[in-house]
Amino acid sequence: MNKLIVTLMLALAGFAGVQAQSDMFQKLGDNKDITVVYISKALLGLAGNMDVGNSDVKNLAGKLTMLEIYSADKPEAVKMMKKEAEKLLAGGSGMETLMKVKEGNNNVSFVARRGADNRIKELLMVSLEPDECSIMRFLGDFTMDDIEKITKSDSKDNQ
Repeated sequence: MNKLIVTLMLALAGFAGVQAQSDMFQKLGDNKDITVVYISKALLGLAGNMDVGNSDVKNLAGKLTMLEIYSADKPEAVKMMKKEAEKLLAGGSGMETLMKVKEGNNNVSFVARRGADNRIKELLMVSLEPDECSIMRFLGDFTMDDIEKITKSDSKDNQ
């Protein structure tokens, strides 16, 4: 019985984190000074028919349900986005930090939320610069191997 209660509490805590995150993206999308790009599963599916030069990108595109990009360069919008992003990156949101890169005043972080099957359901790339902020949000059902294949093939292409 105690295991059931603990499991239910953990599930509810995870749901609360996901809901808070959804609210954050709704708040960002409602701000007129934040640019939002939404790409649907249908449009992502066209990547399989286009020559993008990398079959691994086509493979990942088929596993995504949507892609959103949020960006701001106006001071008040940047401040608001950074505040929201920092809450997300501070932990407690159910997101796992995969990688952080800091170069001068620029910071890029990759965080992910996994499902019960340990597959990635949401991947965020958060870029914080002094005068700009952007977040790329990938939703779908993919693995770290899918991401690794793209980075390996991209590094081969750039040599």
